[in-house]
Amino acid sequence: MTVGLVAAVVFLGAQILLRFFFEHKSRIFRTLFWLSVIVIFAIQAYWMREQFLAWHGGGPPASYLVPPYRGFSYFALYSFTNFLIQPFLAFFAALFVLLGAKFLNRKFQDRFFEKEEPYIAAGALFLAGHPGWMYALAAVLSIYLIIHTSLFIIHKQQKRIPLYWLWLPISISVIIFSGLGFNFQF
Repeated sequence: MTVGLVAAVVFLGAQILLRFFFEHKSRIFRTLFWLSVIVIFAIQAYWMREQFLAWHGGGPPASYLVPPYRGFSYFALYSFTNFLIQPFLAFFAALFVLLGAKFLNRKFQDRFFEKEEPYIAAGALFLAGHPGWMYALAAVLSIYLIIHTSLFIIHKQQKRIPLYWLWLPISISVIIFSGLGFNFQF
């Protein structure tokens, strides 16, 4: 099990439990989102440290890849491209969705999302990883459009369709599919 899957399941459990028992949930989901970001980046920092120690103590030729034989910039670039680029891309995508959802909600008087939903969406996309967030976002939007179009054809009127319960199950599905061979997450 990956950390992203565990965190997404915790998010979903919190979403289910808090939906029925607490009135003000956005603070909890904001905390869960930022906590997941911190945990993922801390794990990546741990793996960077382990890589450095493996190269440093591994003897030649691996020890020639780290200081004092080579500048630290080589290891920094290696670490960024192998450990940090995917979490950063997923984080920036999640942050874009979070800020965009909060802006749209504020501008249109909470018409699109429930109060805590931007943090749920951002958490789901971040935990899906890169490029999993793209698949998760495309799946959520596709399902939304299918449901919206079907309801419009059947009822001949526009209805608000909440995405509240779609974000995390789709993110969990993307993470599970990545475990089956699709490389979607960290």
